[in-house]
Amino acid sequence: GRQELYCHRQGDYNHVAFYALGEKFLVDAGYGLSNEDPAKPKNDFFRYTTAHNCVLIDGLRQRGIASAYGWAEGEMLDFQHGKQFDSSLGDASSCTGTDHRVLRALRRVVLVRQGPCPYLVVVDINERDGRKFLAEALWHTDSENQIEINGTQFVIKGKVNECFGRVLWPENTSLVVANHFGRPQLRVSTRAVVAEIVTIFCPLQRGMKAPEFSCQRIAKGSFIIRCDAAGKTSRLHVNAATTGPLRSPLPMRLEE
Repeated sequence: GRQELYCHRQGDYNHVAFYALGEKFLVDAGYGLSNEDPAKPKNDFFRYTTAHNCVLIDGLRQRGIASAYGWAEGEMLDFQHGKQFDSSLGDASSCTGTDHRVLRALRRVVLVRQGPCPYLVVVDINERDGRKFLAEALWHTDSENQIEINGTQFVIKGKVNECFGRVLWPENTSLVVANHFGRPQLRVSTRAVVAEIVTIFCPLQRGMKAPEFSCQRIAKGSFIIRCDAAGKTSRLHVNAATTGPLRSPLPMRLEE
């Protein structure tokens, strides 16, 4: 619809929330802190990209409100729904920083339902201006959860169940856990001219063994994700790349 100056807008293009097994594994900041004093000015941290499950480009926030460069407008380039998986491809390249747009800010999200186990894979491709930059994928969980990291693997511990996670690409990425306004925050950082980050989230009942995941890079933004569990194997051919003047998404498939 039309854009209204004082309507609700946040710098959250390509944000992802994830709920499974009765747990809040990846959450949205909503409208801030529930225990704030209404007589005092409201802390608006929740409006900004740093409070969402998005990718920061050299620490720049997305434009959530009107500016000299106009409204920030993300685009949904693709959405697929099928028996094997659901998937979306979002473009936030026009939303970041004070310039009109960065060269690339694409996020492919795939919820896999068939195969050895259900899991979520997120493929991010970001490029600022053709020079090396810092890409930071931010992941926030519920304030009552905990995040533990081990190399490129991590576990989000809920009240009863948990979510196994792993950064499959790149291999030299850095993982750090912080606290952001009472919520555990995982920061996944890498420096590159074109930053590609592939992250897996696999919900598990507590005590269950995590599946084995591996990743093969085929081309820029294109990967094969292999999942092995309980003697079964699946291969997801996934990409966050586009082609042609209309930016048509490249095909994807799941092999069991």
